[in-house]
Amino acid sequence: YVLRLVPSEGVKTAYGCLSSLAFADDIGLLSRSVDSLQRMFTALEKSALAVGLRINMDKGKTELMCVGESVDRTAVIINLSGAVVCRTDSYKYLGAMISDNWRHDWKKRVGIAWSMAKRLRNVWSNPLVDVTMKRRLFSTLVAPVLTYSSFRYPLMNITCAETIHRSSNVLLRYCLDDSRYPHSLHTEDLYVGSTVLFL
Repeated sequence: YVLRLVPSEGVKTAYGCLSSLAFADDIGLLSRSVDSLQRMFTALEKSALAVGLRINMDKGKTELMCVGESVDRTAVIINLSGAVVCRTDSYKYLGAMISDNWRHDWKKRVGIAWSMAKRLRNVWSNPLVDVTMKRRLFSTLVAPVLTYSSFRYPLMNITCAETIHRSSNVLLRYCLDDSRYPHSLHTEDLYVGSTVLFL
């Protein structure tokens, strides 16, 4: 309800203007300028106060994060009582690290995906489980863990896209127990008959 009064001065997307992300009691305001963000934050605080809610200004509860090369990193956001919003370089939101450096979050995602894959090593090495089932298990249990929140990465960056593909291919080879085949599988052969979709 409190977001209805926040001006839509957010980030332009193909689907319109995205000014906020909200999940349960978490709200993320998005803006291309500090002035716009200040207006949005003030409007949010006023609408919250109008219904008896208060924004928690403690560190880790309300923070300012500037992402991008052309951002004024000295700018501040101030609440209605004059307190300055704490600044941060990264933020964990719904289990994903948001920062300027996608590689930091990616390394964690790869580690979590390998952990998931290794928990199922008895399935991967079992000759009674056919390749189609292994591909399905990979696409259901491992691939989502690997690619969770990768929509935030700069996927137009060829290095980023190649890194994601390479990691997924290595994981899928492990899950298909590639060592059992007389010749190493070609990358195209990994996905034959598979419904696994990657960027």
